[in-house]
Amino acid sequence: MAGPNDAPAIPANGVVREGDGTLSVWTVGHDRHHFIRRTVRIGLQQDGLDQILDGVQPNEPIATSGAILLSNI
Repeated sequence: MAGPNDAPAIPANGVVREGDGTLSVWTVGHDRHHFIRRTVRIGLQQDGLDQILDGVQPNEPIATSGAILLSNI
């Protein structure tokens, strides 16, 4: 789990808010053709970014554009 000072942040449109309140993001697979849903815990929200406290690693590629569409497949 990342601390508040070293946690990654991603654009807010990359975080999918599910109907049950779960927050998730889609990571991009190594082959750049597959996506993996990860449940995340967010912290601070500022300037269109969500701080990710748990669920992904720093520098892990995240699908931000169209993330909501991936959740509906």
